[in-house]
Amino acid sequence: MSRRGSYIPKKLKYDAIIESIVELRFETTTRPEFLLVRLAEMDAWKGFTESRLPAYSLPEPLRDVDPNLRYQPIFELQKDQRSLRIGPRVISYHLRKPYNGWAAFGSEVATVVNALFSKVEAPVIKRLGFRYLNALTQEFHGIRGVSDLDIAVQIGQQTVSDGININVKMKISDDTNCLVKVATPTFVTGSLSAETTVMADIDVFTPEPFETTDSSIAIKWIDNAHEAEKREFFVLLKHETIAALEEK
Repeated sequence: MSRRGSYIPKKLKYDAIIESIVELRFETTTRPEFLLVRLAEMDAWKGFTESRLPAYSLPEPLRDVDPNLRYQPIFELQKDQRSLRIGPRVISYHLRKPYNGWAAFGSEVATVVNALFSKVEAPVIKRLGFRYLNALTQEFHGIRGVSDLDIAVQIGQQTVSDGININVKMKISDDTNCLVKVATPTFVTGSLSAETTVMADIDVFTPEPFETTDSSIAIKWIDNAHEAEKREFFVLLKHETIAALEEK
């Protein structure tokens, strides 16, 4: 396996990212209906379409007591491949492919964070998350299957190379954890291109307990989470794969 701290390319010839997600969970007295209106009025989301999400139809008391529903968004602002999802205690920003690079996406994320702090009464951030969903293919990334990654899965003495769904959780630092999921398409829900051979889901998040009321701390954490995500993604690839994929 590629060692952490080894060379990471600045840019790949063909990006594997099919969706980028930033999520902020928070406590506030501001109603999500008011937050939706305030965000929709901002220049960053002018022209976005407003809609209700499925969780909206569930009674609020039920959402409050069920841990699986407590942080579900109930409204969405959406345009093309971008969407902003809003709930009583959560806001998440989604960019579906094509990925526009960290300089651009990081700027959009900072806009989301600053908007939350300017449009919500006294927000207290309780959890931050940064996630990339990567769809690897043979044509663009030279990945025919799990055997082309720098990982090995064995049952007894037999190496398993298909029908795999691996979840590995690790501590990155005192305020950062990471969950790496590697799966073959059989185990992936949602639409994937027929060419996808392996999904690599890299989810970086704050451990409990976490709390901040400072937007600059949130933005700095997300920036660091992006670096951690890159490291964990390239750990999955063999050195020769990285060399072949790097844009010179």
